[in-house]
Amino acid sequence: MAIAAIGWAVTPGGPYVREPDSPGYIRAAEALVQTKSFGPPDKPEVIRTPGYPLLLTLGVLLGPLDAVTAVLQSALGCLTAWLLYRISLLIFERADWALGGALAYACEPLSALYCSKLLSETLFTAAIAVATLYALRFVTSQSGLDLCASAIALAVAAFVRPIAYFLPLVMAGLYVAWLWNSSDSKKRLLLKSLGFALLAFGPLVLWQARNYAVAGYPRFSAISDINLYFYQAAGTLALERGEPIGEVQRELGYGDEGAYLRSHPEQRSWSQVERLQFQHDKAVCILREHPGAMLRMHLAGIFDMLIDPGTNAYLDFFRLRDDERQAPLWQGDASIVARLRRAFREKPLAATIHVLLCAALLGMYAAAIVGAIVSRVWKNRLALFALAVAGYLLTLSGGPAAYHRFRLPLVPVVCLLAGCGLVALWDFLRAWRGKFAR
Repeated sequence: MAIAAIGWAVTPGGPYVREPDSPGYIRAAEALVQTKSFGPPDKPEVIRTPGYPLLLTLGVLLGPLDAVTAVLQSALGCLTAWLLYRISLLIFERADWALGGALAYACEPLSALYCSKLLSETLFTAAIAVATLYALRFVTSQSGLDLCASAIALAVAAFVRPIAYFLPLVMAGLYVAWLWNSSDSKKRLLLKSLGFALLAFGPLVLWQARNYAVAGYPRFSAISDINLYFYQAAGTLALERGEPIGEVQRELGYGDEGAYLRSHPEQRSWSQVERLQFQHDKAVCILREHPGAMLRMHLAGIFDMLIDPGTNAYLDFFRLRDDERQAPLWQGDASIVARLRRAFREKPLAATIHVLLCAALLGMYAAAIVGAIVSRVWKNRLALFALAVAGYLLTLSGGPAAYHRFRLPLVPVVCLLAGCGLVALWDFLRAWRGKFAR
């Protein structure tokens, strides 16, 4: 809330809270309020899912949308910190490690900033945290209520961001793998895992049926087809040709319907669903033809997502970037020291923010590595379960579309381990100070 308050207090025209994806969510929320339907009657919404627009309806009803959403998402951020505390306590059974992890998450710069952005990451992270907590409780108690709660939370997460669509299958497989040897009844375990998958998938299948009934679209969300064609396939072609991805995207007609139709004049009379099917099939064909380039492009996206400190998100929020298309001063061909010296000389505030965010990111990763060693995470099946969920999200978040905000659902797991590392460091410093005091 402090970041939001400072933004509205000092930024001329207010902080930049609406990203390019925000208008689509807002239109869907306004349609839900005004027409009680998801999208206009003549063009039902199949690109976005209703999870995040449902949250925005409160802002549409109460107004002003930006401020109401910032308050709601800040509350969700607090909820996620508390959930992280409960998850850590369940995994490590140490209150100090749990408190350290929750405090690390509360102080994580990007998670705090995105509470004020009209984007789905805060809600999605909270839903994944709920699903993970109840999943871990089921592993320890094998309670049917915990299993149901986890399945419902996973369904909610998929409605917020379709990347979670296959996560119920992953979790069901983890249940069987983790509990197979200790289960008294293998048959009951399999039935519970199957029931979990069906409960989580049920609402998603119903939504797919809705998409097909109202628009003839057979899949869960068309945003997946759009990303597959204009990002994954475009990125693969750009890597193969040695061209910037922006040029390939323009060639494919991304963001410009006129350019797209000039490239595909036969599609002028096609419906939206027919175009989406073409993009899906064409993208799959391109990726199959260039598997090596696809893999390199995907892994490069994961790496960039993990190391991007999110400086531009802060600069944009406070409107400190003169030209969004201009490369930051700390990027270029010169040495790191030379680039930073130039940045501090020409834009000291932006450079200071960048250095602080880089330090916070590196510190969090270092603490997480120490925490993994101290907690012997490889011997803790509950910790490995949580890491497997994070691994699923990490694996599917690569490619040219990946950037720092896709890292936010992974931050709780990093903070989970960082809490252990920070407490271990604190204990070491206290012991070292006591030794020299004597």
